[in-house]
Amino acid sequence: MTTMRQPTYELGSAAARLLLERIGGEQGPGREMVFQPELAARQSSIKRGTRSAS
Repeated sequence: MTTMRQPTYELGSAAARLLLERIGGEQGPGREMVFQPELAARQSSIKRGTRSAS
């Protein structure tokens, strides 16, 4: 099964940073943040007889 791996550490770090800014009194409109997911090709989705690139 192939899945998308989310950058959980980066997501949590950004959320904490934004929360601390709000607690500190910073005002303003919401922000859009984009994080790069990673394709996680599992062994079950790799064609038999081929090797993964990693």
